[in-house]
Amino acid sequence: MLRIASRLQPEPPEHDLPFVFSIEFQNDHFIMPASPKNAVTTPAYFVAEVEIHDPAGFKPYAEQFATTLVPFGGRLVSFGAPIVALEGIQATTARAAIVVFPSMPAGQDWFSSAVYRKIAPIRQKSASTRAFAVEGLPAEAD
Repeated sequence: MLRIASRLQPEPPEHDLPFVFSIEFQNDHFIMPASPKNAVTTPAYFVAEVEIHDPAGFKPYAEQFATTLVPFGGRLVSFGAPIVALEGIQATTARAAIVVFPSMPAGQDWFSSAVYRKIAPIRQKSASTRAFAVEGLPAEAD
């Protein structure tokens, strides 16, 4: 059973059904607040499309990238995989990088950290990049 409630409606009854949750609209987007029973985490994904034009120059960046994620709880989901164009994008030789962080603040802290800012110029000199971060769907914490 899936029940969606808002602050304008009464709260759902308290019980142990695993698929009951509420969704709130706040700051122009929907959120799932944590309940006292189940802590909810919202991961964030860093996604980059990287067109490497100097492979030898890019190599030091690739060798150091993963270690910059560790202090921020980042985990590589994909790094260097070819992009398969499906819709709204032309075929490309660019590669993808996808990293999942435990939260958006963790991802933003990583991107602005001294350890990452130190290697970013290597990427900027050897590749063209389009990147963004996006929150994932909330998940119950273990």
